Amino acid sequence: MKNLLYGSALLLTALLFSNCKTITTLTVENQKPASKAVSISLKKQIIKEIDAEVKKWDQAAANKDAESLSNLYAENADIIHYDNIQHVGRESIRQHFEKQLLKDPHLKKTFSDHQRLVLSPEIVIETAKSHITGSKISPPPPTRGRYTATYFKKNDKWLIVYERAWWTWPFKYD
Repeated sequence: MKNLLYGSALLLTALLFSNCKTITTLTVENQKPASKAVSISLKKQIIKEIDAEVKKWDQAAANKDAESLSNLYAENADIIHYDNIQHVGRESIRQHFEKQLLKDPHLKKTFSDHQRLVLSPEIVIETAKSHITGSKISPPPPTRGRYTATYFKKNDKWLIVYERAWWTWPFKYD
């Protein structure tokens, strides 16, 4: 069952990537065969590398730096955030962050409960809870959300290629 889940997740990710121009080299004909399992030591190293990328994201957001935020995404990354508008490409993503930072400059986002699925040495899927504070817009946005991001390692650099974020509502058991 675990192998079926892994294989399905890898196939889904490959299908998602097939529409992303920055990684068109990832095709069935020329990709290296994926190992059935990533070693524990390699997985730990990958998690450290992704942790470093998350810190870069947090720092750029805290500094209200839309340019640095957008540079953490692949050239043709595909995102949909809380506004439910699809942004494809780094320039569109930069404009999205710039608009958000101008519209709501006191907004702060923090993240917790990161979970990561290391599909291969080059592909990681991450999900986490987001906590939103400081907003001064009216009506105020919800204060909780979730996101899922797919990271792809290209030329020794991790980039977000696919990201979705949505609001959630507080429950007693949160």
